[in-house]
Amino acid sequence: MKDFRKPIFSLILGLMFIVLAFQTANSISDYKTRLNQMNPVAKAVSLGDYVEALGSIVRGESILTDGPTMAIGTTANTSIKLGGFKCFDNGLYYGTASANEVALTATTHDVDSAGHASFRVSFDAADTTFTITMSDSDGYGTLAQAVAAVPSTPAGEVNLGYFTISADSNAFDATTDSLSNDDFTVGYNAATEKTIDLDS
Repeated sequence: MKDFRKPIFSLILGLMFIVLAFQTANSISDYKTRLNQMNPVAKAVSLGDYVEALGSIVRGESILTDGPTMAIGTTANTSIKLGGFKCFDNGLYYGTASANEVALTATTHDVDSAGHASFRVSFDAADTTFTITMSDSDGYGTLAQAVAAVPSTPAGEVNLGYFTISADSNAFDATTDSLSNDDFTVGYNAATEKTIDLDS
């Protein structure tokens, strides 16, 4: 049975700070700055960021509280492997220490020869499913263009990061091609925003 006492206590403490901060702050960014200034100890996560994350949870927003790693799949080298993570999604808590492998979709996730594409990876806690959303083009002329076109996170899902695939003279076939194939360059970028482990 998971012990929620510590997160609940932290939530109450955070709400108290929010109330105090709103007495003199005019915006979320204002009270976040004020709370950060109130924190006398240098920490990996500032007090303002911590409270901002707690506020996001209360509002039912989708955020990470402990981010995943991202790499090529080990069970299938045509899949993306995500390390364990924890998140809140529309008020639902989800956490797993186990790795998950997410397969690309045949044809939908193909990349043109000499092209570059980006792919958003997200998670829906309501039905515990992963989504890979591809950029609008399956063959941007440069990697920078593909990165600039990383898709937004689908509504109601938690952003877990994105990856890019750059193909050489051979097109990338999501059905059969290994992500470790020398004909392709894959970049992995796991999400880190608002990563605050409430269990630590």
